[in-house]
Amino acid sequence: MPSRERRAATLRYFTDCLRAEGVGPGGVDWASASSQQARFAALLDLLKRDAQRPPAPHVLDVGCGFADLYPLLLHEWPDLRYTGCDLSADHLAVARARYPRAALLCQDIEELLREASPGQRWDYALISGTFNLRTPRWERWVAKTLEGLWARCRRGVAFNLLDRDVPRPPTVVTVSPAYWGCKPKPQIFLTRSLRALHTVKRRA
Repeated sequence: MPSRERRAATLRYFTDCLRAEGVGPGGVDWASASSQQARFAALLDLLKRDAQRPPAPHVLDVGCGFADLYPLLLHEWPDLRYTGCDLSADHLAVARARYPRAALLCQDIEELLREASPGQRWDYALISGTFNLRTPRWERWVAKTLEGLWARCRRGVAFNLLDRDVPRPPTVVTVSPAYWGCKPKPQIFLTRSLRALHTVKRRA
């Protein structure tokens, strides 16, 4: 599936979620607020455990939706620099109304990485739920995205995936934690939590 078709399919899917579920976890395809918040908490925990974390980190939130992660980050690091990117202008309109100080970009992550200036860097990229939607050549797209983000991040890239052991609808991707955890990927640290796989890739 070419990038343009993948973006169109993704935008259509999440636009349907917003129309069906409204503004809330369902509008970004989470089953419940507790499910969404649990995954946010796991990602935040990874940042907290980084001994070399900057006091005011610059965080890129990939597929930010309504930017629900932003206030949690801001609570931990009041001087945080936050950038959220998402394909959906409708989702971002809600985010901008809620968080006018947040930097929010209506872009696909591939576009953002391709068009970023040579010196553009973030301390961390966080990806919660963005990789859940099933698309052709999914693993190749995920790997390419992570490689692109890793090249632009000073400290780490953290993301979550859905565990294959839990029943899911056919529209989402589920993975085997053993498969992802055992693949020979240098400088990747894995932690299993809340029946989701959370990965952080950090500078030594």
